[in-house]
Parts: sequence; structure tokens; C-alpha cells
Amino acid sequence: MKVEPTPPLRGEARTVENEILAQGGGLLRDGHVEEALKYFRRMAGVFPDSPAICACLGEAYLAHGELEQARAHLR
Repeated sequence: MKVEPTPPLRGEARTVENEILAQGGGLLRDGHVEEALKYFRRMAGVFPDSPAICACLGEAYLAHGELEQARAHLR
């Protein structure tokens, strides 16, 4: 599956983190849970100090039914 770039944010500075959250969040919203999980795992490895990416990874684990992993990332 090809992930299309998101449209520019309005009224906000566009950051790498915003782009990551938009891409992964779009995958989750569209029901592509496994793809979102893989995406957020990769991004959490690249940006391990990002609380927002960690939280989104937790949400992806939750959507995938991995409750213990979700709990660990959502603390």
C-alpha cells in the first residue's frame, strides 16, 4: 500500500513529528492497523524520545489487541 503525503498544515509550522503523526494516524483511521503498528514501531525507533509517537504506538497496539504493549506505551 502506498501512503500519500498529507496536505500542508494550516496555521502551524510543519514538523517531522507532525508528518509522522499524520501519516500513522491516517493509517489507523483508515483501518490499516497492522501497517500503522509497523510504521509507529519504526518511527519510535528513530525518535525514541517523542512522547507523541510513543503514545500513538500505544494506540496502535491497542487497536491491534495487544493490551500489555499498549499499556506500556500509554503510561
